[in-house]
Amino acid sequence: MPTRVARWVSDYPRLCEGHRDADGCAPKHTFFFPSEEYRPEHLDPLVALCAQGYGEIEIHLHHDNDTEANFRTSIARFCKVLHERHGALPRDPVTGEPTFAFIHGNWSLDNSRADGRWCGLNNELILLRELGCYADFTLPSAPSDTQTSTINSIYYSTDDPNAPKSHDTGTPVRVANIRSVSPGYLAAIGTPLRRGRDFTSGDNDSSLRVAIVDEAFAKHFWPSSDAIGRRFKHQGDTTSRQWITVVGVVPNIKHSRLDEPTDIQVYEVHAQATTWVNHVVVRTRGAPEGAIAELRRQVKALDPLVPVFEVHTLSSAVDESLATRRLTNTLLTAFSIAALLLAAIGIYGVISIAVSGRIREFGIRAALGATGGNVRSLVIRHAIVLALVGVGLGLAGALWATRFLQGLLYGVGRFDLVTFIGVAVALTTTAIVASYLPARRATRADPMLALRAE
Repeated sequence: MPTRVARWVSDYPRLCEGHRDADGCAPKHTFFFPSEEYRPEHLDPLVALCAQGYGEIEIHLHHDNDTEANFRTSIARFCKVLHERHGALPRDPVTGEPTFAFIHGNWSLDNSRADGRWCGLNNELILLRELGCYADFTLPSAPSDTQTSTINSIYYSTDDPNAPKSHDTGTPVRVANIRSVSPGYLAAIGTPLRRGRDFTSGDNDSSLRVAIVDEAFAKHFWPSSDAIGRRFKHQGDTTSRQWITVVGVVPNIKHSRLDEPTDIQVYEVHAQATTWVNHVVVRTRGAPEGAIAELRRQVKALDPLVPVFEVHTLSSAVDESLATRRLTNTLLTAFSIAALLLAAIGIYGVISIAVSGRIREFGIRAALGATGGNVRSLVIRHAIVLALVGVGLGLAGALWATRFLQGLLYGVGRFDLVTFIGVAVALTTTAIVASYLPARRATRADPMLALRAE
């Protein structure tokens, strides 16, 4: 056995000791084996290692100036060797044909290099799908002309068999958040049913698999029809009871925090979809804090070894999730009030100085017949003009700055018209109030002093 392969076989299981996922599986390494470097003495030990649950054998390929016919032959031949000679590839439960994952040599999947090197096939992804490939893991490191424009997300590629690198664009995949709950959970957290029914005790491991979905899920998959009675299945589920029937639709819910992404939600009955970690939700008639001690006693009576931790009320959980946001909003409110007061003081000072400089003018106007109301309106109009200029400049800056405050907003858009109008009215009103005292002083200008000075 080659030295490096021998080290994998002997050392990798030891590295995995003490590490298991929620399903009890050890970390699995993906061995992409190059078809042009086929060595039985390398493969046999790795296949034995994978058979113990430590990995998978997949196909790796380098090719240049290839043709569709040669590509089909190369992949099919290597799949046959891996499956029949080594038992390294699983069979598709529907077609019975070997299935495999793929990674392209030189990162040039789907003829994605600008110079056309190391591939030559525009329809490579289509061919891989037809040949039994269930996943492609070709993702070059940037910067590279083969790098896709969309990274760190899943999408269904839009393949054009006549164009290179057509997998660069596609339709984003919506991944559902699956929650395993028992009958009565939705009522306990106060979530109403929009349509359909809730789970019952009759929904068990021997009955029809059922699920309740949220409105976002229903709208995404069945936008023009009712979701009740529709069926879906989880990707990769090959069991005999893979199809799940929708029996209810509930509103969209944010389970963790207000700014969490709006994921589509699926609720499955716990008797049909058990989980390793479970949470208990209790609805009380009185104060929920008083039920915590009783809840601990009941659990202890059932099994003293079961720990009860992270017990809190729903209101406290909401408060905790909003603590940072509320602190930020409190500080912003305090600073806004301070800014409004400073603006009022500033406007008062500017208008006062302007009135002092025009006191003779106001006296002459009074001597010529201007009433106090006329003088007062003149001063306030001047303040309003200044305020409107400032508000206009401020709104322009606010429209630009809202991009940095998006994370603090909930239930309101960046360009909420009511908010902008309300702020403009508040600032203009502040300017009018701040200019009222200087305006009153202007109405008291003595006409005789003004005429004597002239």
